[in-house]
Amino acid sequence: MNDKALREFIDLFPNGVILTDTQTTIRYANEIAHNSFGYHKDELIGLPINTLIPKKLHEKHKEYTNTYAQCPVKMNMSNRTGLLGKRKDDTTFPVDVSLAPIEGKREPFFIAIVRDLTKREYIQKLELKNKQLEQFTRIASHDLQEPLKTILSLTKLLDRQQNDAIDEHTKQVLKYIDQSTNRMSNLIDALLDYSKLNTEKELEKVDCNLIMLEVTQDLRKTIEDTHAIIEYGDLPVILGYQTEFRLLVQNLISNGIKYTQKNTTPHIKVNYLNENQFHVFSFRDNGIGIAEEDQERIFDVFVSLNDKSEYPGTGIGLAHCRKIIEMHDGELTVDSKLGQGSCFTFKIKKT
Repeated sequence: MNDKALREFIDLFPNGVILTDTQTTIRYANEIAHNSFGYHKDELIGLPINTLIPKKLHEKHKEYTNTYAQCPVKMNMSNRTGLLGKRKDDTTFPVDVSLAPIEGKREPFFIAIVRDLTKREYIQKLELKNKQLEQFTRIASHDLQEPLKTILSLTKLLDRQQNDAIDEHTKQVLKYIDQSTNRMSNLIDALLDYSKLNTEKELEKVDCNLIMLEVTQDLRKTIEDTHAIIEYGDLPVILGYQTEFRLLVQNLISNGIKYTQKNTTPHIKVNYLNENQFHVFSFRDNGIGIAEEDQERIFDVFVSLNDKSEYPGTGIGLAHCRKIIEMHDGELTVDSKLGQGSCFTFKIKKT
């Protein structure tokens, strides 16, 4: 293989590839290698290879290079820990490297395939953190629920006694304890449900028309009691996570019904727009609306902007919604004005 053919072959690699001579001077590097180390095209050519290695590793690299030159063989260094590359701006990043000798037309070369592990390490750390968080949430939820159950059972026991020793004030206090304990239990359950949302599932076909039908049937009692109007046209079949998508739709419709002014008939209109790369859904209601300064906070866990006595809830529903949309590689936004209703729009990337 001549030098030109070798370079064309190197350019096809999906990883960074660097070609050095026996003096460890860089003779060629593909575009990915230049980008990984923060250099412009051909800027690496002619530089010593240790330019790409942190100074603290220069001595070790020199020893290794001398040893390798005496017996050059194919070698994968991915099992070595602590391998670092150095960018032009002096920042470092984790790498693994595969080495091999190559017979050149005039002299031998060494080829190094360099893989940037930054994303891999980030993903691994993120997965570990998620697992730890999920485990912590499960344990904390269980441990918190036990004393709550005890409190509830004791308040019910006292309430059942119904004797003269318990005056009206004490009964009222017991009632408040019971209500607060139930709210805390619901919050713990909601937090546990939130932590269980993840993407470790297979995408499947989701018939959005069927989802709407099932959700409105499940909410039939609420819809009848409030005389709510749920309006939607022909919706698509998409690839998604069916259970989570159903929860998303149910949360948005439930909120549209719940956050409506008294003596107002809830009216929710669902629209669909087929864009080039996205499925776009919007849920427009005639509810109480959201102040502009609060329109990002509503997606945080346990944030409730309204009087719980009038609009009860855990304050986690919209956090659920955003997390579900993120699972679908999309985004969820809201457009709203106080007293003029809200429009929640989400985009789901087509796959």
